[in-house]
Amino acid sequence: MKSVVEGQNIVVLKADMTEESEEIDNKLVEFGNTAKAIPYYAVYRPGEAPHHFDGNFVADGAKGFLGRAGITSSNPRTGELASQPYTKAAVEKNLAKGKPVLVCFGADWDLVSKMNEKSALNSELTRSVFQENGVVVLKADMTDESSAAAELLTELGNTTRGIPYYVLFRLGQEPHDFDGNFTADGARGFLKAAGLLPEAGIRKVNGEITKL
Repeated sequence: MKSVVEGQNIVVLKADMTEESEEIDNKLVEFGNTAKAIPYYAVYRPGEAPHHFDGNFVADGAKGFLGRAGITSSNPRTGELASQPYTKAAVEKNLAKGKPVLVCFGADWDLVSKMNEKSALNSELTRSVFQENGVVVLKADMTDESSAAAELLTELGNTTRGIPYYVLFRLGQEPHDFDGNFTADGARGFLKAAGLLPEAGIRKVNGEITKL
């Protein structure tokens, strides 16, 4: 979190509640925090409504908070697939540019989605295919039952909101969806079925011949 804050020149202000402050009290009430419970956090940006968050969070919770607040880092942590938080606007924006969009539904508590990312989506071959095809990866975090992510699952026919779940969007085409667990071979099958891999049995990855 520190690197993201420093990298984006975010100014951090501390509202000290050690001694009562009418100004701070009024701001908490304005946010609907009439109990004046702390800790409490708010992000302000020009022209946007404040994004606020109450309660404690550890590293993953902080990452989720930053993502929901629209504060993202282009540098994923070790072992993570480079991605951006899911929003409907992000899908529409990238499709308008002609870029395929892969939406990955997962959660911090879902071990299968974590395993899928590590063993399949973050494999050398898959990353190469995404790069060659200009695929934009968006993560729909269901850790806190995101209403936007849940709404999209329902629209796609996943009424039970089962995760992990993956959907590839392309302009002018029906979405290609895949649910469940996959290993590296399963990822190849998904990519082939989605039309991102040729039917041939080999391809070059980083200048080396790789079997599909």
